[in-house]
Amino acid sequence: MKTDSHEDIIAEHNLHQDGVRGPNVLRVEVTPPNGDFSTDSSEWKYRLDQDIMPAWHDAEKDETRARLALKDWIAARVIRAAAKRECRDGVFFAFDHSTVKAFDHSTITACDHSTVMARDHSTITACDHSTVMARDQSTVEAFGQSTVNQYSGAVKPPIENAVVIDRRNGKPIVVTA
Repeated sequence: MKTDSHEDIIAEHNLHQDGVRGPNVLRVEVTPPNGDFSTDSSEWKYRLDQDIMPAWHDAEKDETRARLALKDWIAARVIRAAAKRECRDGVFFAFDHSTVKAFDHSTITACDHSTVMARDHSTITACDHSTVMARDQSTVEAFGQSTVNQYSGAVKPPIENAVVIDRRNGKPIVVTA
């Protein structure tokens, strides 16, 4: 999955969202409380993201299906416990000292001392002492004493004690906010 956007998923899979008898799809969201991906998935918040339901909608069955799919989504998209992964063309979340290599328009949120090497137009949000090496026009937003090594491309200004080391032209420049 390249995105979590309902509209992008519908377009990617060529779904017909509305039919003669009303909606053909059910938009749901299951999110961790307070954005904490370390929370057990059973505690994540389930909600419907539309007002008019398909005729086949069954609240209990649909939540059960969504929570089963959530387990697969977490296994594919959430990187924890010092894991090492390569991520390509999708949305990922790295925590707990994980190491990620991001390629091909990946979007990574890195927290809790994680390390990300970004290439090929990847977008990274780094938090909590994370380290990012950005190349090939990747975009990085850094928070909470994170470090960003920029080799080529744009890096957003650091915030909250982040450090950016600009290595273009072989001249390191350290900027603290």
